[in-house]
Amino acid sequence: VGGIYGFYPDPLGQDIWVIKVDSMGCINFGDCWVGEKEQPLPQSQTTTLSVYPNPARDRIQLGFGPGEQLLPKTLNLFDSFGRLQRSIHLALGQSDADISNLPPGVYVGVVSDESGYVGSSRFVVY
Repeated sequence: VGGIYGFYPDPLGQDIWVIKVDSMGCINFGDCWVGEKEQPLPQSQTTTLSVYPNPARDRIQLGFGPGEQLLPKTLNLFDSFGRLQRSIHLALGQSDADISNLPPGVYVGVVSDESGYVGSSRFVVY
């Protein structure tokens, strides 16, 4: 698969290494695994999160799964480049957020509480 090639006479005392790999950077077919492994969250940690209206202009409503209104939450709004645009604290039972000063675009809202990730949803601001 590879080899050492020396130069004669070798003025610098160095060797050149050549390693043959395939287009994925693997030496042999069985030595390399390229892809994704989906690791789902346990059912107790996932919930349904919906954002409406979609598209929205001034305010959004968040729809949580059953029993998800029990803890205060944080809504992080990311733009289409993955940059955090705003972080909004949602009080206990609060399910709406002001988005009036967000520029138009596609956003992802990620909701978390003190126990961790709750859910995420994509929406459009116009």
